Amino acid sequence: MVNKSYLVAYDISSDKRRAKFSGLLERYGTRVNKSVFICIIDTRHKAIFLNEVAVMLHRTDEIICIPICQSCEKGIIRFPDNRRNRREASTRFV
Repeated sequence: MVNKSYLVAYDISSDKRRAKFSGLLERYGTRVNKSVFICIIDTRHKAIFLNEVAVMLHRTDEIICIPICQSCEKGIIRFPDNRRNRREASTRFV
């Protein structure tokens, strides 16, 4: 099995579907923003993951899965670099 990283972003209007979808993504990866996850999906589970996504989709929902190569993943830059600092930064500049 080969693990592949994906940046998954979504725009889902229904609170119920959004909560269910974020729960699915939490099984596969880590939340990096309110509606953005980095998911690690092995080749065996990719079809299962995509099927779960397709079942949850509503015609008004938007979801994008962008593959991230290993060298690109190593170069990810995030400001601020942790959740506590992000909260402090947002209150500091308001």
